[in-house]
Amino acid sequence: MEREIRILADGASIARRAAGIFVQAAAAAVKEKGSFTVALAGGSTPKTLYGLLVNDACLRSQVPWDKLQLFFGDERSVGPDHADSNFRMANEALISKAPLKPEQIIRIKGENPDTEQAAREYEQALRSSFKLSDGQYPRFDLVLVGMGNEGHTLSLFPGTKALHADKRIVSKTGSASSIRSVLP
Repeated sequence: MEREIRILADGASIARRAAGIFVQAAAAAVKEKGSFTVALAGGSTPKTLYGLLVNDACLRSQVPWDKLQLFFGDERSVGPDHADSNFRMANEALISKAPLKPEQIIRIKGENPDTEQAAREYEQALRSSFKLSDGQYPRFDLVLVGMGNEGHTLSLFPGTKALHADKRIVSKTGSASSIRSVLP
């Protein structure tokens, strides 16, 4: 597979390019297998991307909404209505404005005070959705990720134990503030 590196002018340009990739990946996955699985990310660039997908008429018309299955790469340990929730941001920017059914959205229950239980429940949801056997990992059609200023992505922070979670699809992070899913 040939790799390509593009340097874009700003966050808006990145979001526009990501929207094009999203639409292309969705079309290819639906053509190949009849569905499109995507792990959503939090952050400002994904928020702009999500807005483009539902507010730009051309892009909106190209998204196979009825074939999407939305997941989350990580979530903070907060309720779904909390200002810091990745689900809240995705819901406000995309989910609530798109023709999606509740069963198309699989979220991490960050409101659960037992983060280990929340991680295990999300792992079970992934296993069920992807029909996984022990030792198998989900294969998303698209995984959106960002990077924090200290190098973290998907709540995986440099030097933490969560980087070495063996044989887990989902684990809680070292801090009590988030749950992440392992996306190999």
